[in-house]
Amino acid sequence: MRRNVPSLISGDDAAWRHLRFCAQRIRGTAHGLGLGVLSDCARELEQLAEERFARTGIDERFLLSVTSAIEMVAIELNGIRRFETS
Repeated sequence: MRRNVPSLISGDDAAWRHLRFCAQRIRGTAHGLGLGVLSDCARELEQLAEERFARTGIDERFLLSVTSAIEMVAIELNGIRRFETS
């Protein structure tokens, strides 16, 4: 998801659809595994991706929200990975 940020900023619809799909998959898997915080972070990212398709334009504040949500998902995934290896 991080690699697609430049495409998201440029408004590439395919990148936004991919982001929404990834967020949906992460949310569903996290929910099934009982990882509530990760599920919530992914749900927020999914909602932002949905909101993008309802918007007429993308402003800096919205993009900051999206990139922050991507980072929160990444932080949660890294935390889980660290927990599993310890």
